[in-house]
Amino acid sequence: MKDTYKIWGRLLQRSYSVVSTGPTGNLNSRCDHNSEDLEEGSIPTKSSTNESYCKSTFTLGLAGLIVIAIGMLVMFIHPYERIFNWKVLFSEGGEIFELWRIPPVDIYLRVHLFNITNAEEFLSGKEKKLKVQEVGPYVYREIMSHQNVTFNSNATLTAIPT
Repeated sequence: MKDTYKIWGRLLQRSYSVVSTGPTGNLNSRCDHNSEDLEEGSIPTKSSTNESYCKSTFTLGLAGLIVIAIGMLVMFIHPYERIFNWKVLFSEGGEIFELWRIPPVDIYLRVHLFNITNAEEFLSGKEKKLKVQEVGPYVYREIMSHQNVTFNSNATLTAIPT
C-alpha cells in the first residue's frame, strides 16, 4: 500500500508521509485560493504548489476519462472484428481477391529421375545391389493466375485458371 501511495505521490508531485502532516480542516482547501487569508502586501508562498496540484489532478482525471472512453469504444465497436471482416471480403478489388487472382508465391515442382544401370546383371543374379544414376532434377515453375473472373448473381464465381 505504501508503494501505491509513493507512485500516486510522484504523479501528483507530492511526497508520501506515514503521519498526516496536512491541514486537518477542509480537505478541498488545496485547490481553494483564499485571498482573505493573506494580509495586505504579503506574498503567498504556496500558491504555485496549489496550482500545480490542481492542474495535475485535473490532468490525471482527464486522462482517466479518455482511457475509459477508449475502452468503451473498443468494447462496443469491436474494431479488430470490423477490420478483419473488411480485409477478408472477397470482392472485386479486395485484398484477398487480388491474392487469389494472381498469387504472389512462386510454386516449384522438382522431379528427380533415376536410371537403373545394371538391370540385366541384377536380374540374372550376377550383382546383389542395384546401381542407379540420377537424372535431373528437373524443376518446373508453375505460374498460377485466374482470368475472366465473373461474379454471378447467385453468389458464385466463374473464372478460367491459367
